[in-house]
Amino acid sequence: MYAHQSLHSPLRFNTQTDIKSATGIIHNLLYLTPTRKLLYVTDTKNGVPSNIFEHLSCFLPALLALGADSLELPAREKDLHMWAARGLGCTCWVSYSDQASGLGPDQMKMVEGEKWMESVRAWEEGGSVGGVPPGVEEVFGGKGNDYTNAQSIYLLRPEVSPSFSFLPHFFPWVLVFLGFCAEYRVQFLCLQTVESFYLLWKTTGDSVWRDRGWAVFEAIERQSRTAYGYASISGVEGVPAHQNDDMPRYVVSTRAFRTCND
Repeated sequence: MYAHQSLHSPLRFNTQTDIKSATGIIHNLLYLTPTRKLLYVTDTKNGVPSNIFEHLSCFLPALLALGADSLELPAREKDLHMWAARGLGCTCWVSYSDQASGLGPDQMKMVEGEKWMESVRAWEEGGSVGGVPPGVEEVFGGKGNDYTNAQSIYLLRPEVSPSFSFLPHFFPWVLVFLGFCAEYRVQFLCLQTVESFYLLWKTTGDSVWRDRGWAVFEAIERQSRTAYGYASISGVEGVPAHQNDDMPRYVVSTRAFRTCND
């Protein structure tokens, strides 16, 4: 969004459109769980949230943080975008730190609470106690009852799946599109989370985000590394994690790994 500009349209037009889209996500698609106040983004159908928080959504903290840091936004909008980035980043981290393997599930079925913006408005009306709204504070303690792992396998990306290895690489996504994969228990060894941690570190200056990125890297090294590469993982809740016999082609890229130790 912020980073992807059309070659055929003016930059300003796309920037304003992207800001509008990001703001729409913040106002309409962000929710808080009732127990630990985990901030999450989810899709809706006819205004009803699915309460599925996908690992791939962990790219959003990077997008929001980059926009808040780089674009000329009104002060309150800038705060909202950065708060949302930090809160979502915390939930992404919790999705990893809650698991025995140190690797996050591909999908989490969240316990629905209230819309985040309702909490923000109530917090502001109450005097903005604590300096940040609910959902942005650090989450400590053990795993609560905020979610269940809908898909708990850690794969290196959707192109490869042991369950569908005899079918075209896009077939799992066809099933997802058709609504057949609510319990398709795979997690893709995607590194959007680490990239978000990197940009949160760079935009906030808080080294805790760098430390979290490094912790994810170490978990991948412990659980996924093999003699010849990195394997997908079946079941992020237990250790030792079972290694599947697959690795997508682009895992050889060290782009996200480098960010941990920049």
